[in-house]
Amino acid sequence: MSQPELVDVFEMLFNAPVTASARAERAFRGIWSQWLKDLAALLDALDEGGALSAQQKLAVIKSQLSIAPVLKLEADVEVGVIMKLVTVTGVKADGTLGLGVGPFKVAGSFGFNRETSQESTLSANARYKLGNTSELSLSDMLSATGLEVTDQQSARAAAAKLEKAAKAPEAA
Repeated sequence: MSQPELVDVFEMLFNAPVTASARAERAFRGIWSQWLKDLAALLDALDEGGALSAQQKLAVIKSQLSIAPVLKLEADVEVGVIMKLVTVTGVKADGTLGLGVGPFKVAGSFGFNRETSQESTLSANARYKLGNTSELSLSDMLSATGLEVTDQQSARAAAAKLEKAAKAPEAA
C-alpha cells in the first residue's frame, strides 16, 4: 500500500481550500452557460413565428440578465488531517543441529523471533477565511469577455463559450 509523503499531506492541507474555490468558480461558469441556454429557449418560446421585435428581445434579455445568478465567494474553511504512522520491525532466525554416532542420532532445532512495533499519530489543522470584496454578475462577465447577447443565437454562442471555459483544464 502506497504511503503519502508528509510534504504531500501538508501541501494538500494548505492548497485544498484555494483549489476548491477555483473549482467553484469554474462550476459557476457552467451554471451561467446553462442559464444562457435557458434564456435562448425562453426567447425561442416568446418569439414563435417572429412575434418579437429586436427591441422586445433586448428588453427581455436585459430583464433576464438582471436576475441572473451572481458569483460572490465567502467561506470559512477548517481543514484537518490525521495520520497514523506505524513502524514494524522483525527479526527471525532458526537453525537445526544434528549429531550421529553409530546407530544413535540426536537432532534438535532452535529459533527465535523478535518483533517490535511503534505507532504515533500526526494531527494537523488549518483554518482559512476565503472571500472577495466584489460580486461578479453574468452581465459583468459578458462585458469583460466581449460577448454580447442580443438574440437567441448570440445567447447560445455565449453559452457555448462559457461552457468551454467551465471545463477543467487538461492535466499538465
